[in-house]
This record gives sequence, structure tokens and C-alpha cells, in this order.
Amino acid sequence: MHSQGFQIRLQPCLWIAVGLLALAIGAAGCRPGEGDEATPPAPETARPATELPAPPAADREQPYRDDDYDYQDGEDLALALEGLKNPDPEERSDAVLDIEPEGPGLQYLLEVVTDDPDPEVRMAAVSQLGDSESPEAIDGLVTALNDSDSEVVLEAIDGLEYSADHNVIGSLEKLLPHPDPEVQEAAADAIDYLEE
Repeated sequence: MHSQGFQIRLQPCLWIAVGLLALAIGAAGCRPGEGDEATPPAPETARPATELPAPPAADREQPYRDDDYDYQDGEDLALALEGLKNPDPEERSDAVLDIEPEGPGLQYLLEVVTDDPDPEVRMAAVSQLGDSESPEAIDGLVTALNDSDSEVVLEAIDGLEYSADHNVIGSLEKLLPHPDPEVQEAAADAIDYLEE
């Protein structure tokens, strides 16, 4: 009688163990009848773990598609735009960082880059543009290369280097005789990176 109670309590544990084993085998990609776990995949299907599959041809032809982006909530954007009216530059910088660099918010960031009197606010806007995949954002970063503040220019160089857009090399070359040696060096480094 004692052994029957032990057997009844043990049975659910066995079912759990069998279920966990089935999950582990499924996660490893093995299916019953497909061979043992020691068999490597065929060479034509094997690829390094870091290599990602190529995107579909349509995505390669058009890397940025505005209609695929999930835009910022209208209320969040309205709050950020209200913050841009604040006379305190720190508050405006915080507001800029709350604006998504895609969709409707992009136009406001482009305006801040050219219109805000404070370089910290412009630098925040340039930083946001650097996170965008939009061609308009790249144009805004190129515009920021002409900013009177070297820190804003450096931020724009970083964003353009990150974009990996070879079309901006000519704009970066114009910075090689810049009066600030840091800007000269950053522009030269970005050009080298983009030419690789």
C-alpha cells in the first residue's frame, strides 16, 4: 500500500519531466525521425551564429519606408512641443529628447536645428536626428554641419558617420579646414569610416 501511494505521487513528476524534455528537444530544433542531435546541419543551410538572413529584396531596395514606422502618440508629441515653448534651454532640450525622430516629430526637430538660439537645444535635436533612418534627417544633419557651435557640428558628424550614407562625404570634406581641430579630426575620421 505504501509503494502504491509513492507510485501515484511520482507519476505527475514523470509527466512534467517528459514535457520538459519534449520542450528542450523542440527548442534544439530536433524532431523525431530527423536524426540524432550530433548530426550537423547540411553545409548549404549552415551559417555562423552572428550572420543574419538577408532581408527580402523589397527591403534591400528601399531601406527606409516611412509608412512602416509606428509614429509617436499625438498626446506625447503635443506635450513635447509645448515644452519647446519654454524659455529655459534645459527644459527645451528635455522636450526635444521627447520627440521621436520619425514621422510628424521629424519636422519639428529639423526646425529646432536651424531656429533655436541655444546650442545645447540644437545639439539635442541633432542627436535625435542621428537616430533617424529618414533621408530628411540626414539632410538636417548636413545642415547642422554649418552650425556656429563646434559641439553641435561634432554631434552632426557623429550622426552622419552612424548613418553610413556615402553621399555625405562631400559635406564632411568641407569641414577639413574648420577652425576647430576637433571638428577637423572628427570629419577626417568620419570620411575614413564612410570610405571603407
